[in-house]
Amino acid sequence: MQSRPTSAAVREALNAADFPASKDRLVECAQTAGAEIEVVRTLRALPAERFASADDVLHAVERL
Repeated sequence: MQSRPTSAAVREALNAADFPASKDRLVECAQTAGAEIEVVRTLRALPAERFASADDVLHAVERL
């Protein structure tokens, strides 16, 4: 089983993201920020939707 990144790691990876943002844009932002691979993998696993805020992303991560 793959471990889930911490909320702090996800927030840090999305620090420069402009919301609302698509899943693909969030993955790009995380990669540009040099996020850990676990964060990027988790973001890639999210449903293809637009997220209004980092909190929305975190809620979606919790549902994975």
